[in-house]
Amino acid sequence: MTQLNFAGKSTFNNLPADKRGLILREAVREFGDYGFRPASVNRIVERTGIAKGSLYQYFANKEALFLYTFGCFAELIKATVREAAGADEGDFFNRLAQVMRAGEGFVRSHPDYFRLYLKLAGDEDIPHRAQLLGLLRLFPAEYFAPLLLQGQRDGVIRRDVRPEALIFLIEGVLERFLQGLAGSRKLDGDLVDELITLLRGALAPLSRP
Repeated sequence: MTQLNFAGKSTFNNLPADKRGLILREAVREFGDYGFRPASVNRIVERTGIAKGSLYQYFANKEALFLYTFGCFAELIKATVREAAGADEGDFFNRLAQVMRAGEGFVRSHPDYFRLYLKLAGDEDIPHRAQLLGLLRLFPAEYFAPLLLQGQRDGVIRRDVRPEALIFLIEGVLERFLQGLAGSRKLDGDLVDELITLLRGALAPLSRP
């Protein structure tokens, strides 16, 4: 597996924070609007007001800029999940509900980042796409696997289903929920509670006859 580099060159890291932020915002916007191949470095430098040659002093090429942009997105997602999952001492389902609501807030607050994710999910012509998606899909396993295992030990979650299958289910629910938020279909405020109620029922230990 290729070792991906999500960092900019030292020349970029030494820029003032506001200039780094400007370049990042415009890169997120460009890749989110167009994907990778059609994205234009010329449009990015035009909107940022920096010389094209300067941009290549900060990043080796468009792919390096894309990987840096994705890395920032992934770190922001990871921080959002970590904060939401650790915000309460409630059970697995309470924490999942918190993560879903945090995800909704993320989509509303960072629409350009989420468009970048949708491009990644839907465009097979993106460098290292499978590896990048794999990194994103590690997050549910990283944060929810211990809670699922604890729920099984405590008798709150059924033990006849493998943790890998449970993680696959939770990942699918989260991904479809977020895609629904980004689409044209309006999701009402009760949907999170309804989904959690369904999952509680589906994953509850089987009663013995």
